[in-house]
Amino acid sequence: MDTQILKGPRPFAGGRQKRAIFLVAVLFVLFFALSVLARSPGLLHFDTAITREIQEGQSTPMDFLAYFFTTLGNGLTMTVLCIGAAFVLNRAGRRKAAWFSVLTLLGLPLNMLLKLIVHRPRPSSDLVRILFPEPGLSFPSGHAMGSVIVYGFLAYLAWSYIGDPGRRKFWTTVLALTPIGISLSRIYIGVHWFSDIIGAWLFGLIVLLIYVDLYYVMGATERMAHTGQPEQQT
Repeated sequence: MDTQILKGPRPFAGGRQKRAIFLVAVLFVLFFALSVLARSPGLLHFDTAITREIQEGQSTPMDFLAYFFTTLGNGLTMTVLCIGAAFVLNRAGRRKAAWFSVLTLLGLPLNMLLKLIVHRPRPSSDLVRILFPEPGLSFPSGHAMGSVIVYGFLAYLAWSYIGDPGRRKFWTTVLALTPIGISLSRIYIGVHWFSDIIGAWLFGLIVLLIYVDLYYVMGATERMAHTGQPEQQT
């Protein structure tokens, strides 16, 4: 991403705090309810049926595509991506945006803590096909949750600061859709259940909303320095 295209802010949303708090509360209640049900036989039966349905389309090209997307969601890939984005943003004078980009990686250790609390086992080979076996616990998916936070925040920054309309739409769309591909790949390769993905998206969106709102407030001075005027909130 060329630093020359990082120009001016574009409002992400209006009427922020009350709606953000309400949405975070709703997402948390849904996540809590799902985490309580995570080890129930009924949910396991439901998850197994969905995984088998997704895996019916198994083929070598699909295996490769799933491996590609799951690689985009691993910790190393997202760390490199965040450091690269921070470098570009820092060069463009967006130092707070650069720091926030790196701080999105805190979602990874947070996910590990949530997994320890829920303690749900990963899918087993007697229920579904496991293409790339992985150790550890299952709920919520680390790849899915981390990608929602990391790629989601970078999509927000792309929409906010890329000046060229074509490039802005392209990068925002690519970054926003990547977590979907990552999430589906985790079910396809048999290392996570569908409900693991839903739980990851619920909590990932909670963290993403908090990051976006914090940056919107804390980055006000930085935005004014670049534009000469504050953003309008509606």
